[in-house]
Amino acid sequence: MDDRLVADKKINLEFLKSIEKQMKELGVITGEDHFVLSCGLHSKWYYNKNLIYPNARFVSDICRLIARRFPRSENVDVVIGPEKGGIILSQWVGYYLSQITGRKILSLYAEKSGDNFVISRGFDELLAGKKVLVVEDVVSTGDSVRKVVEAVRFCGGYVVGVRAICNRGNVLLKDIACPDSFNSLFEEQFENYEEKDCPLCAEGIPINTKLGHGKKYLERKKLLG
Repeated sequence: MDDRLVADKKINLEFLKSIEKQMKELGVITGEDHFVLSCGLHSKWYYNKNLIYPNARFVSDICRLIARRFPRSENVDVVIGPEKGGIILSQWVGYYLSQITGRKILSLYAEKSGDNFVISRGFDELLAGKKVLVVEDVVSTGDSVRKVVEAVRFCGGYVVGVRAICNRGNVLLKDIACPDSFNSLFEEQFENYEEKDCPLCAEGIPINTKLGHGKKYLERKKLLG
């Protein structure tokens, strides 16, 4: 293997360890409670990405590593992410890919529309015929990422890869509409449950209303009677 590639791999590994250490210091992973995730699943563990985004330098470091670890960075024309956190990731990853390649890399975002994601504001016109990298923070079921991948393809873009900070649901390529590649900085095998199969519900463990979507979930349950 080329000495430069070996050195780059070592730097990236040390960089990843540094990011993992900062994650722990921030308390990003919270457990031993009853959480409702944005996808509607229940879990004992929660990946609190809201603790990441206020730290601009840290977000920058994460996105620099994502850009460095994309092996075909020269093949990317556009980076796109789902709102809201994906907007920030898209900006930083696009910035670092521009530095790496010396080319102009566009940074876009997809907006939530009902149960789907749409690409509007003229961004759709920038995707036709372009090679696109989709970025996301936490992937639990892959549903949001899949919808962004499909929206990019609807606009005529070609998805060369998907990158995430954390894959916490053992999500596979087939779950996100089979882009060319998919990986994340961290793989966390947290168990997620459908409401009807949730052992935490069965044990009567109260739902956390401060983190995740527990508060909205309980309000919706109350409305439905």
